[in-house]
Amino acid sequence: MTTKQLFLLVAAGLLASAGQSHAGKFYKWVDSDGVTHYTQSPPPEGTEGEEVKTRNTTSSDAEQARESLQNERAAQLKQLQEADKKAAEAPQEESKPEDKSEFLERCKQHRENLQALRERAQLRTEDPETGELVPLDDEGRDALIKQTEDALKGCP
Repeated sequence: MTTKQLFLLVAAGLLASAGQSHAGKFYKWVDSDGVTHYTQSPPPEGTEGEEVKTRNTTSSDAEQARESLQNERAAQLKQLQEADKKAAEAPQEESKPEDKSEFLERCKQHRENLQALRERAQLRTEDPETGELVPLDDEGRDALIKQTEDALKGCP
């Protein structure tokens, strides 16, 4: 017998026994009080019980869900690949140089905002969900200060 034939024989034997070993044994028995028990261990000695046959199959719903998930993943992967391909093929647009006066005006506004964030005792911001003005806590203030300082890095 060649190595390949031996390998195929062992593989076939493992596949044949895989379902049986995974299913496990279950027992049904009734105790002295008349309560029915289902367990993986045999019933206590002196108690009559029977082995329950189980099947090791997946439900059709699980198979459909698995196929659906695989199809969704394949579609998402295809979309990502197409988007990457389009991005690589698209000509790189050069950003328009901003008008110098607009740039200087924006820098001035950032400086004023930074000064207000640092000097005012209490600030309020607009809640995007409700539109109401709500007090700005210290964490929010610190985040806005950092964001404004980052925006000022390119300013003269």
